[in-house]
Amino acid sequence: MKLNDAAEDRRAISPVIGVLLMVAVTAGLAAGTAVIVFDIGDSPEAPPDADIDVSSTDNGVEARLLSGDGSEEVRLESESGENTTIDEPGESSTLPTDEDVEVIVDDGDSEQVVDVIPGEDEPEPEPEPISDEPECDEVDIEFQDGVGKISTAEELQCINEQPWGDYKLVNDINLDGTEDWNDGDGFDPLKSFSGELDGQGHEITNMVIDRPYESDTGLFRQLDHGVIKNIGLDNAEVYGENQVGSLAGAVTNGEIENVYVSDASVEGTNRIGGAVGDLGESSISNSYVAVDVDADGQSANEGAIAGAGHPNQAELDYVYWDEDRANGSGPMGSASPDGEIGLTTDEMSGDTPLPEEDGGDDTMSGFDFDDEWTTTEGYPIVE
Repeated sequence: MKLNDAAEDRRAISPVIGVLLMVAVTAGLAAGTAVIVFDIGDSPEAPPDADIDVSSTDNGVEARLLSGDGSEEVRLESESGENTTIDEPGESSTLPTDEDVEVIVDDGDSEQVVDVIPGEDEPEPEPEPISDEPECDEVDIEFQDGVGKISTAEELQCINEQPWGDYKLVNDINLDGTEDWNDGDGFDPLKSFSGELDGQGHEITNMVIDRPYESDTGLFRQLDHGVIKNIGLDNAEVYGENQVGSLAGAVTNGEIENVYVSDASVEGTNRIGGAVGDLGESSISNSYVAVDVDADGQSANEGAIAGAGHPNQAELDYVYWDEDRANGSGPMGSASPDGEIGLTTDEMSGDTPLPEEDGGDDTMSGFDFDDEWTTTEGYPIVE
């Protein structure tokens, strides 16, 4: 039950008839104090007076009864039911809590909630700093039923030791701090990968790869008979030379399914793609790309989905791309393969992609929003 609801219940259960209640609150910005002055009595002709000083402190909420006739009891009560009581002038008490606190006055006949002191929001935990790239012979990836469980940036990096294996993410992975790895080159793209990486609906964030003189650059250098599915890549920055993509530099006989790349940037010289640099005989399905793409070479190939590809070999099925983020690029170099769908940012954001019966415009009809995808205030994410 919310505090306001609790207050309404008390007023409903214990009505005060003929009571004059006057409350004045003075907030001290620096000290976080509130002085509450109230009058409670059986009649407005001769009400007893009481003054309370209520302060938010580092230790919780403190109340001091400054004056009164001894007939009032003041109680501080938190959302979880913890409470403390004062009833003598000059007396004070502290309720140690970060929750919202009700200031309740009981005159023996009824109770009144005269104020609610808001609690403090718990700060989000800061990600642990990542200082140095891992020594993979010291990183132990746990395997269960033949599948490696990836839970840290170090374990993700050390897929390089067995790039033919099958892996799954067991939580989101924040790569913030890895931009300092490898003498400032950032995350080391994973080797030619022929296994399976199942994100299980989790997300890799803040990947930085700064290797402007290296080709085949991305989360994977090459996806060769490998599979990437059910994963998101958000806020990535990838800089390479040729065949550069956020997911992979090149894909051959690979499969990408239920994958998204959002709010990322990819830069290089030639064959620069939002998801893949060079897309060979492979498939991408039920995925989207929202990436800033920039190829600065002469006669450079660039594309929102892939920098270059072979339309007769690459199979796309419901692959959406953000036209507003592509810097004028098409979906795949100079090619326009079947199965790609260009949309604006607005058409890909919020509830707009949902079916019409769910309040949307059905702009991303290829996605299963019942079981596999869910909308957010921004782009959709994999469940």
